[in-house]
Amino acid sequence: MKIINTVTNETVAEITANHSMTLDEAINLVGEIITPENPGDADVLIDEKLYFYDDLAMEWHQEKKLMSDEVFGALCENCSAEYDEAAGGVTYYLHITDDGEIMPTSAGADKTFTYTIKDEAEYFGAPGNYDIGDYYGKESAEDADFMNIVDRLTDAANQYLQALDV
Repeated sequence: MKIINTVTNETVAEITANHSMTLDEAINLVGEIITPENPGDADVLIDEKLYFYDDLAMEWHQEKKLMSDEVFGALCENCSAEYDEAAGGVTYYLHITDDGEIMPTSAGADKTFTYTIKDEAEYFGAPGNYDIGDYYGKESAEDADFMNIVDRLTDAANQYLQALDV
């Protein structure tokens, strides 16, 4: 979170915390509220610089981050797997916006992440002729192979979202 000067749009201080706080608490963490010598003088001191309390505000920055359970739900609900001849296997698709919203299709998505299963025998534990329904049948939280796909797609999406915040 940040303390900003609403008049100049200056970032006065950045604070990392695991909870929210009031403006007064934030000021006291990085500086102090002072009693001005004269009425109308600045009344906040942060890093040896004076500010007017009424010009300061809190700005909360919420990190964009997808959770594995969100990605799991999206993959299961959105028929996210399809055979991709060019990739040489069945590919799972995760579509997201730059705000971290998962989209059911590529329409409206800013980025698509994929994971392709190229070795069916390894994925299913035995050779065979598997169809897309067999893949959907493995979409379970108890299936370590499917959860590996969920984790890989979640990690890739979060790396992308984190890069946008830089």
